[in-house]
Amino acid sequence: MELQIIQNRQDLHSFLPLWEGFAGEHFPHLCNSPEWQVQAREHYFAKSPFRVISFFERGRLAGVLPLCRSYSTFVKLPVRKYHFFEQGIGLGDLMLLPEYLEPGLDLLWQTFSCVIPRFHILKITCSGEQKNRLGALFSEKKTAGYEILEIRKKALGLAVEAGQDFGQQVLDAKGRREYRRLESHLREAGGFEILQFDPQSLRQDFDALWQRFITIYRRSWKHESHRSLSAREAENRFFSDLFRHFAGRNQLFTSFLRLNGEDAAANWWVNYRGTFFGLQTVFDDRYKQLSPGIFLIQKDIEQLMAQGHTRFDFMGSQSYKKKFSNAEGEYFDLYIFNRGWYGKLLQKLSSHSNFDFRPA
Repeated sequence: MELQIIQNRQDLHSFLPLWEGFAGEHFPHLCNSPEWQVQAREHYFAKSPFRVISFFERGRLAGVLPLCRSYSTFVKLPVRKYHFFEQGIGLGDLMLLPEYLEPGLDLLWQTFSCVIPRFHILKITCSGEQKNRLGALFSEKKTAGYEILEIRKKALGLAVEAGQDFGQQVLDAKGRREYRRLESHLREAGGFEILQFDPQSLRQDFDALWQRFITIYRRSWKHESHRSLSAREAENRFFSDLFRHFAGRNQLFTSFLRLNGEDAAANWWVNYRGTFFGLQTVFDDRYKQLSPGIFLIQKDIEQLMAQGHTRFDFMGSQSYKKKFSNAEGEYFDLYIFNRGWYGKLLQKLSSHSNFDFRPA
């Protein structure tokens, strides 16, 4: 197996079609796509050195590992960290073909000093199945002096058959009663209107719709969150540019719920390789008791199912998403601490972090 390393924008741009085809065929999650990862690098780590490591076996692309280096802190200590371009949501895979997963990662381990020099932490994300397969390799590397911790994450989703009805096949009896109750309360509050925009409208009116969305966002609890789109410019630009890109490819679906003539909730979905990814949902806190956000999500799914779409990824495991989910994806953030006293210190102090670290 041969490693090739891309370290400049021109070579990266030339490599993107190969990356897109490889990820689309073998790892078709939106978070694995070059659109997602490269947009993240441009907006979050534009000044950071990056390395896209490609794995080739007999001239055939067998893996892609996009990494950038940042200086940050871990348990309040300074660290040099290599990580995927987008690490906040981080629901992607370790993009190595199954037959090359262990040998590819082992080869990377053997060449750390050349490929990703002088790091304290290497953070990568993998699926639950991949993590289980890497157990023996991790045990071997721990014996060699590396420390490895994991954080488990879940993402709920929905998979249905074409022609199924949302109310009958997705919601149970309790869910149907709740759905009707929400609709009744919204009507009693003065009447509501749902606007769902076609691709042409999204391309033409994107800026105006985005500003309407951000206005709702400022009235939401999300405005104060650590990844606020209305308070953090990098977050705003990442998602607005990402959505603008997919609007240009007719792969964006957006909806608004208006109550008493005002926007009360909004959703943004990306249709990527046959799956609708629910990336942003927000509601005006003034209408919290009416649950306009949950109602609008269900209306969107109902509409998209009626159009023949069958797969949805809700990009998280919040409890309200269980109401309309029947599938669950498992992912792991893996923190690999370099050998030496500093790596061991970081690992020992991890219990003081706000995250639920566990031995990998």
